[in-house]
Amino acid sequence: MDKNVTREIRQEHNGSIHKFPFGVLAENVETDADHRFISDDEKKHIKETKEKIEKIEREWQESLEHDHDDRYYRIGAINENDIVFKYNHAVRWENSAYIQSNRPQELTLAPSQEDEYKILYGIRDGSWAFAPNASGMLQLGTAEYGWAGVYSTGGFNSVSDRRLKTDFRKPDDYDIEGFVKELQVLFFRYTYDSSRTYCGLMAQDVEALIKKYRLPEDFALLTKTPVYNRKKEIVDYSYSVDYTQLAGLLIHVFQMHLKKDECV
Repeated sequence: MDKNVTREIRQEHNGSIHKFPFGVLAENVETDADHRFISDDEKKHIKETKEKIEKIEREWQESLEHDHDDRYYRIGAINENDIVFKYNHAVRWENSAYIQSNRPQELTLAPSQEDEYKILYGIRDGSWAFAPNASGMLQLGTAEYGWAGVYSTGGFNSVSDRRLKTDFRKPDDYDIEGFVKELQVLFFRYTYDSSRTYCGLMAQDVEALIKKYRLPEDFALLTKTPVYNRKKEIVDYSYSVDYTQLAGLLIHVFQMHLKKDECV
């Protein structure tokens, strides 16, 4: 190998220290964008790789422009690079999740192929809505991962259709007044929100009172969500209280007092 040639190449690149490929003729060696010495074989490999990438990109572009399989019908809607799909076609992932639009003003978000776990955004029952595909199957947040807050310009509606209910029992079978009297209301701060003071009940206290007054064990006022470890063993519970369930109790206690006043 000609040492003078090696010296000339080093000088051309301001004396940068690079390893000259051993056993390769100097005339077959150039430098890439980073001033790294590359041989003809390396150049050939880079060129072939680049051509493969360009071929894939070209075929993808042609498949978008060509409507042979009816998956998409044009490129460019609001923006020239938009991919516009026809209705009833979806963008899918290998794990069965997909996004789809079956009709105008409707978008479906599905984490699986099971219909009951889909979320629909669009026109539903004559109104714009962000709604589950089946009632009672999805919840907003969990005991461990709750939302920081919810803002609404309207009211909160709870489904209360008599036709959807069964197993009716009168509250007279329980000491509701005694239960309500012992509910302890406290002011407090959350450990994750020390900026504000809240007022309410302690779920563990509610649990103790439910047992004491023998209210239904599955009373929806209290929810205990199991917390599992990596072995799928229950190691704790997350507690939450549904304050809407207090409305019925308070109405019952108020009605009892009204009846007592009528008897006086």
